[in-house]
Amino acid sequence: MVAVPIPHLAAVGQAAAREDHELGNAFRFRPDASTHFAFRTAARGMATAAQQHRELLLKYGLSQSVLDQFVQMLDQFDEAVVLGYEGRAARIGATREFRALATEIFRTARVMNGRNRQRFADDAQLLGSWISASKVLGQPRPGVEPEGGTPAGGEVRPAA
Repeated sequence: MVAVPIPHLAAVGQAAAREDHELGNAFRFRPDASTHFAFRTAARGMATAAQQHRELLLKYGLSQSVLDQFVQMLDQFDEAVVLGYEGRAARIGATREFRALATEIFRTARVMNGRNRQRFADDAQLLGSWISASKVLGQPRPGVEPEGGTPAGGEVRPAA
């Protein structure tokens, strides 16, 4: 289990605040930060204050290894937040690209359907084969009543 350095820094900072009153606010433990940005800002402020007042804090029990670990953990947290932002942006871009491609595929399928129905109009067997092949099995959508039966629990609907 990973030790959380914030309570240690907060306790040391509050003890050192008896000597330097400005440290009391810098090391007040506020676990109610509601956003990543608020947490990062508060945590970085605490780390910066600890590095600036390291000598005084060492007198009151600061562990240098805890401070080093805290800064390292903040760097890792920052990297994870950036990866999250980049991943979200990539997902949004991929979703938009997927929707544009799906629109183009549907447009092409409608054109093919119209063309093949016209092409096979004089041949009932080919027309029937085309209509059968152009049906797509899919999951039922709420509010859509399927025509006829639903093989394998899915809905049968035209591909175009």
